[in-house]
Amino acid sequence: MPATGTKRVGVIGAGMVGVCAASWLQRDGHSVFLVEAGEPGHGASFGNAGCLNGSSVTPVSMPGVIRNVPRWLLDPLGPLSLRWTYLPAIAPWLVRFVRSGTPDKVRAQARALRPLVGPTLEALKPLVAAARVEDLVHRLGHLYVYRSAESLEKDRLAWQLRRENGVEIDEFDADELRQLEPALSRDYVRGVLVRENGHTSNPLGLVERLLGHFVRSGGELVRARANGFRLDGRRLAAIQTDSGDLPADAAVVCAGAYSKPLAAALGDRVPLETERGYQIPSACRVSRLPMPTANLSRLRWTPGCALPAPSNWPGSQHLLIGGVPASFLRKAARCYLASPPLIRRSGSRCGWAIARAFPTRYRCSVRHGPRRTCSTPSATAMSG
Repeated sequence: MPATGTKRVGVIGAGMVGVCAASWLQRDGHSVFLVEAGEPGHGASFGNAGCLNGSSVTPVSMPGVIRNVPRWLLDPLGPLSLRWTYLPAIAPWLVRFVRSGTPDKVRAQARALRPLVGPTLEALKPLVAAARVEDLVHRLGHLYVYRSAESLEKDRLAWQLRRENGVEIDEFDADELRQLEPALSRDYVRGVLVRENGHTSNPLGLVERLLGHFVRSGGELVRARANGFRLDGRRLAAIQTDSGDLPADAAVVCAGAYSKPLAAALGDRVPLETERGYQIPSACRVSRLPMPTANLSRLRWTPGCALPAPSNWPGSQHLLIGGVPASFLRKAARCYLASPPLIRRSGSRCGWAIARAFPTRYRCSVRHGPRRTCSTPSATAMSG
């Protein structure tokens, strides 16, 4: 039976955040509809690493980050790229971004973020169980690896912020790291393990299956583009779309980069800017055999591929961030970027790591067992 005070709620955006928000509102007894202009889950929820990080309390703007900007902009494979014609429009946001990176402000931001992102996996668990998609969600922890002690030291403030906010981490030296992940390249000499984190082996598949359960449970998916709101006095009356008005008592905006104008239509001036996603399309031929490779655990394979979930690969017990196992480079496979110009345009941080590992060719093949071919995004950007 509907709960007392049931409302008709419209959720704008059918990505991971929108589908989860709609599902929880539905579980609370509300009549919920999702508004999505494109294919559900095909925005930012499609090309991503699938990380479920309760530890992601470190802001992007950290003390000293401004000093790295000139070097990043000059590096075609660096983590920052900027269309210079857009500079006047983004300048006010950039000023606020730099000012937010003081030690006191980043500590305040970390304290505010922890209650929001800390319960990520616990909040997802009931939805995953109801939709019967436990096979797509894995809680194995994230292992961050470094090529030198100096590299780890540069991240010391970030790890300190995590510790101050209740994130438990374990540090490993070179010998301990090899015992933990024997297949990892010996180039990596320091490691930090965050046990509480998890990941999904198929971000798009997870969104689609959660959405399917939402619809089967009485939810509605409306294919339309939201462009504003109709108010009755100070109360919401409807969500305005290119297909007409959709009556609603309340609305939740989960439209990612498109949320800024929608929030402005309600009087909220959100300092939101866009960033280019760290997504590298690759043409891949993969094996049916489980392989001890952590680098492949950072790829999101489409359902047509036969590669098993990273959690099932005996050579890697954790999702590795920043590392390539020695066995992968030595004999298991050859994996190269699909297009060098794509990486130069994207300015992907992880694109640089992959380019370093695979410097010459641009296709991927595994030479053992039956072959299947797919075109799939490599989801390589991971937040901590």
